Amino acid sequence: MNEKKKYITLDSGVDFRGIARIMSDNSYKMNHATARNQVIQAMNNLLTNAGRRLGVELSPERLEELLKKQDIHDSLVDVLWTAHREILAEEKKDIDAKKH
Repeated sequence: MNEKKKYITLDSGVDFRGIARIMSDNSYKMNHATARNQVIQAMNNLLTNAGRRLGVELSPERLEELLKKQDIHDSLVDVLWTAHREILAEEKKDIDAKKH
């Protein structure tokens, strides 16, 4: 079986080398492979927990298959961006409340 290897890409943002550089610059020594492994592990946990909440048990093989899908990564970007905006809105709300 000679399957062409696919790489997950993002339209914009920081790649694994960039993440590793940011972490290292902030005193958390990291290389790009470790950054990738951390992101994949976090996504694995997220998908596992989401599956449980939805009543779906995902096998390790199915999780691995899902983690290789571009649309999963694209969707995660949307979820994280939405969460980021909501956190910023809450912080602004807290600051405004303290002013009054």
